[in-house]
Amino acid sequence: MGSLALFASRLVPKISRTMHEFAETEVKLPKGPRRGLYFDLDFAPFNKFIFDAMMDPYWRKVSILGPTQNGKSLLATNIPLLYYLFEEEEDVIFGLPTMDLASGMWVEKLRPVIEDSQYAQYLPTKGAGSRGGKFTAVQFKNGANLRFMAAGGSAEQMSSHSAKVVLMTEIDKYDTSAGDGSEADPVSLIQMRADAFEDSKIVMECTVTNEQGRIWQEAMVQGSGSEIYVACPYCKKHQTLEREGLVFDAADQVTAEKTARYQCSHCEEKWDNNDRLEALQDPLLVHKGQVVENGVVTGDLPPTKAFGMRYNVLHSPMQSLAKTAGQQWEADVTDLKEKKKAMIQSKWSLPYVDEDAVRDQLNMQALRNKADGSDCQLGTVPDWADVLTFGTDVQKGYCYFKVEAYNLTTMKSVVVEYGTVDQRQDTDVGIMNMLSEVNDIAMEGWPTESGETMVPECKMVDCGYRYDVIALWLQTNPSWYGIKGVGKGLRSKMTGKKEVYKIDGIVTVRQQDNGQKLWFIEVDNTKALVHDRYLLQSEELDYYRYVPRDVDIGWLKHITAEEREYDPLGETFKWKKTRRRNDYLDIASYNVAGSYILREKANRSKKRNEQQVKKNHEAIKGPRKSKEQGKWFSDRGSKLN
Repeated sequence: MGSLALFASRLVPKISRTMHEFAETEVKLPKGPRRGLYFDLDFAPFNKFIFDAMMDPYWRKVSILGPTQNGKSLLATNIPLLYYLFEEEEDVIFGLPTMDLASGMWVEKLRPVIEDSQYAQYLPTKGAGSRGGKFTAVQFKNGANLRFMAAGGSAEQMSSHSAKVVLMTEIDKYDTSAGDGSEADPVSLIQMRADAFEDSKIVMECTVTNEQGRIWQEAMVQGSGSEIYVACPYCKKHQTLEREGLVFDAADQVTAEKTARYQCSHCEEKWDNNDRLEALQDPLLVHKGQVVENGVVTGDLPPTKAFGMRYNVLHSPMQSLAKTAGQQWEADVTDLKEKKKAMIQSKWSLPYVDEDAVRDQLNMQALRNKADGSDCQLGTVPDWADVLTFGTDVQKGYCYFKVEAYNLTTMKSVVVEYGTVDQRQDTDVGIMNMLSEVNDIAMEGWPTESGETMVPECKMVDCGYRYDVIALWLQTNPSWYGIKGVGKGLRSKMTGKKEVYKIDGIVTVRQQDNGQKLWFIEVDNTKALVHDRYLLQSEELDYYRYVPRDVDIGWLKHITAEEREYDPLGETFKWKKTRRRNDYLDIASYNVAGSYILREKANRSKKRNEQQVKKNHEAIKGPRKSKEQGKWFSDRGSKLN
């Protein structure tokens, strides 16, 4: 369209279509089994609830959470984007987790939909968006603008742009903070770009992660918490469609798919897939606090201006009951937590509750409860212990030390003693003298329950503070290991080029330029082992960690001075300090690593001994006869007879 024609067209008052009218007239499906067909609301009638909410000025925000690979992005981003850019001719801000996704989103999802519509004429022929490459904004020939914004952008960068319409995808994957943490969270910052418009519209979509995830909070907690109800084809009573209603014979996956049915929560009649598709043709939208009585929704709207709707795989005609049952069977029989989580989040659109993540936060009371019923006491090594490990953490002016006992078969453990040693002189020599005093404590040993004395087989010193001085001390104390703790994000900082030894997930040993071997402990993992083992409740379990009955409050505070903080997906964690002093926890994580080192040494020694015994046995038996020798003696014997 030329500029004159465009000007002339704008002299005529424009009557906008509704979003679902626009979709059915202008939008062809870009992929999937219905690729190339025009969008058809009759295929999945519940889609009208999403479009109606976007058109309704009552709702300022619209949040959609649904299953993967069932058209969620088309409904909540692609179609609204085309509608606002070309039907309403409004500028749109499009929020993404990272700007790296912008060009892929444009090239793979947005541009193809535009190219397959009459609005291809408005696509830029030069500049940003006309080809590949990285860009942040696209200006269309009808005057509308599309601007991408990423979660990592600062408030200052975002504040220079505004739009009446903000679309946001995968909001649970946005960073939890922008910049240095002094600014608001990225989702809020991007939403604020529409604050200048009284009739603004903010649309968000995402696969649900957990109850703290942003999409769940926006849609189901702060929003209207709307659900889709359908009537049973047999008793005509309305209900939501949930996992509990999916029934099948779980003998095997094939049988599960063949026998898949949905059981009505009222009359308990079992629907086949055709029954389900029939029920989906006449859905009802029910907000939280509302009920369905005789086929009619009753109750007030929730007191919020945010519309939030959840639907799951059973609401979509794109996937059969059989396939869903087969996927559920896989999730039910597996021991893989990730597969179970994927089914809950990506098919049932429910937040995943990681029982391990909830359960694995150690607290002082749990330790105190263990101590109250303990037979162990400080200063004495239990007779079940095979080895002692000794760790020390050097600070300015003093150091902490801690000794632990381990059984190398069961890996049960207990702290034997802990304490501090002061630095007598404020010099480098003073540090070395302090370490020598610590060594004296270690070499004195500790009495066992049977009256013997046990000394540590693994002695470790943290080299994070004044490694130059500690390295000199280690030269004259070769029985000690120099160690450094490294977290998941710091592995690249491990020094030394030559890797000489490794226990995956526990320790990596590298030779340094000074010739010494430095042990890099993966403390994120070893701290988790410390906490997880203290949380074990039965002494019969391997890896059980005892608490002596006479530990003090200071030790309890150190051990619980950090807690695990999980990402929104519940898949990874980082350690967060809750108290300033955590030194005994650090040393405990070193001692755990030391126990693995000693167990590895013991296993290697055992293997060498077994090989030597085998060699000795073969030597006693004498040289083995060859087959030819055996045959000669047999023949000769028969001749002699």
